[in-house]
Amino acid sequence: MPEIGRWVPKNQAMDEMGISLSTLDRMIKDGRVESTRQDGRVYVVVYGPQPVTDRERLEYVQEALAESERTVANLERVRSGLRRRVSKLNENVESLNLDVQNTQDIEFILRAERDRLKADLCAGRRRTQKIIFLCVSVIVVLLLALAVTLTQ
Repeated sequence: MPEIGRWVPKNQAMDEMGISLSTLDRMIKDGRVESTRQDGRVYVVVYGPQPVTDRERLEYVQEALAESERTVANLERVRSGLRRRVSKLNENVESLNLDVQNTQDIEFILRAERDRLKADLCAGRRRTQKIIFLCVSVIVVLLLALAVTLTQ
């Protein structure tokens, strides 16, 4: 299926084809390019996709810029939210660090109290042993005194 061409002014054809005026004129003269004259202007058939106009390029760039600005604004919102979350997490870490320190302080106090109670218990055992020894000694002396009294 043959490609369908479009009629464009001669100067536009030069730009689209990337050739000079003299080269285009030679192509028209040799019959390699179809041409027509209308209202004092020469038109030439050009094949291929229609080029993008400056206005279309501008509209595309403006839309891309607007999309970029929307993306930047969205990323700023996300970054702000993440900063708030990081701040909250840092507060939680500080709180946990304080809890750990308090727990360590309490463990230290409890160990010291346990050690003091163990020492008191050992001292109490020694006193109890001394009292029992004294009581046994007194009983032995009393039994000896009773035995001596009974034997007389």
